[in-house]
Amino acid sequence: DLAELLFRARRLVYHSKIVRVGELTIDLIAQLVKLGNRVIHLAPVEFRLLVCLAQHIGEAVSIN
Repeated sequence: DLAELLFRARRLVYHSKIVRVGELTIDLIAQLVKLGNRVIHLAPVEFRLLVCLAQHIGEAVSIN
């Protein structure tokens, strides 16, 4: 069912070293972000925020 599929997809994203959302690729080890073939330079806090949001797609994320 759809709930199980979403659970499995989120689990794979959470435990993966590479996170992909559309054309956006986030390398958690190298701390590298690419949009298509273009490297996006982010400050450390921006990178952590992007990773958090990408790992919780479709969910409300609290600041706490």
